Amino acid sequence: MAEPAQSGAEAGSSGWAATKSSVQRTLTVDEALRRTGGARGKTQLRIILVCMFQWLTGSLVAFIIIFSEKRFATDECGDLATSSYHRLGASDEFRFCGDRKFLKALTQSLFYVGWIVGVLIAGRAGDLYGRRRTFIWSYVGQTALLGGTALAPNYACYLTARILLGAAAGSAGLAAYILGTEWIDNDATRCFVGVFMYNVFYASGEVVLVCLALVHWCDGTCWWRGLTGAAVGVHCLLLPFLGVLLESPRWLLSHGEVGEAKALLLTAAKRNGRSNTTLGDLEFSAPSAGSRQRNNRSWRELMKVKGMMKKTLSMQYVWFAASFGFYGLSQNAGSYSGNEYLNVLASGLSEIPGVLSSWIMLESPRIGRRRGVAGAFVLAG
Repeated sequence: MAEPAQSGAEAGSSGWAATKSSVQRTLTVDEALRRTGGARGKTQLRIILVCMFQWLTGSLVAFIIIFSEKRFATDECGDLATSSYHRLGASDEFRFCGDRKFLKALTQSLFYVGWIVGVLIAGRAGDLYGRRRTFIWSYVGQTALLGGTALAPNYACYLTARILLGAAAGSAGLAAYILGTEWIDNDATRCFVGVFMYNVFYASGEVVLVCLALVHWCDGTCWWRGLTGAAVGVHCLLLPFLGVLLESPRWLLSHGEVGEAKALLLTAAKRNGRSNTTLGDLEFSAPSAGSRQRNNRSWRELMKVKGMMKKTLSMQYVWFAASFGFYGLSQNAGSYSGNEYLNVLASGLSEIPGVLSSWIMLESPRIGRRRGVAGAFVLAG
């Protein structure tokens, strides 16, 4: 009778060892990304660079009105004949003067209404259809709609195109941010890329805008449609590189597509020169139907918990106040005294030290998020 007991103990021991081995072989997404090359892998770098370039173009469409809606007519609201055809801004062509002056501010306000709607749509579409599809659809729409503003025959068409352009740019920006950061394999690099590098590209958009305006207008030819067309050309530079984008493996795993996620990671490894990488013997924990149902909860869940509701509303107000001040200053840089090109250039370049300090504060154990945000608001007045 001793032998069966011993055999049972051995069986229990071997079962525990098998379970332990299985647990040890389970691979997280970050570990899998690290095996394929990590954030420095060629595939990952290309995806991240494409996504960050979208932020540069997003800055272009947001700030192009500084120059495109500039008024060249010397009188208050004279005929277009008083301005040379080669020195014509949207404010001249669509008569943003006299009792129509408010149309300039209205156009940009509605542009950001479209931006907000686009962000909301992108959040839902990215969860349902994937980050890659949402980004590509939005970016192609952003490029086409920017061209549409350049071809608008009247103010109604121009306003419509600007609103839809805001929606497309907001959608593409959010999708690009999520897709790029989800291909990064560690928190420190995600913080550096998400906080610093994306915003550096956004600030660079203002620098590129100044360069386009100088090149386009250096010979005295100041036509807002031509400047907008040049911005479309910058957008088109990215279109051939959209093919390098791969879907987020995190999104695939969250939808239970384990096999597709493995294949995608192996494709990334192969492109990175790591053809010997194997993931077939590794287990990915796909979410159960119950967990997927829990993950589909809406933002309303945040409002049901008193503590989370306070934090959520507080951060929303922080974003509102920061955006109000930032865009109010940046988009009026061209109207300050002095050289308008230098003003816009200084406005863009001044953002880089700001985002650098933000990244340092977020990574500092002595400062952190809460003190960093509070200190920045106190410093800004």
